[in-house]
Amino acid sequence: MDELSRSSGKVHEEVTEDEKMAKRVQRPRPKIELDELLTGTPSWEDVVEFFRIGEFHDERYTVAAIEKHLLTEEQRKKMFDLRFDIVKMLNGYVEGEEPQKVKYDIFAEWNAKLGFHHFGC
Repeated sequence: MDELSRSSGKVHEEVTEDEKMAKRVQRPRPKIELDELLTGTPSWEDVVEFFRIGEFHDERYTVAAIEKHLLTEEQRKKMFDLRFDIVKMLNGYVEGEEPQKVKYDIFAEWNAKLGFHHFGC
């Protein structure tokens, strides 16, 4: 028995490479599915959890979730006035000093609302 096993009182078990890989590949799953996020009325906690660990599978679903849960009318107006949209923001196609500033401000607001850094660099 090695020193760690004796000190912790636990018996050391061999773990196969396949088991190690399976543990690395497994991701936690959110409580709700993408469909409920986009068409249902999930709790705010479920929305945050989905943004943290969920799989959007496609940009259009990400955009739809942002529009439903994060985008404010004020943000929508700023984006419209500066002629860019969420897709351009997410893909880095916003040019110009003022639009760039607005994009980063919106990302910061979304991150603050979610409570963790998800958008932007």
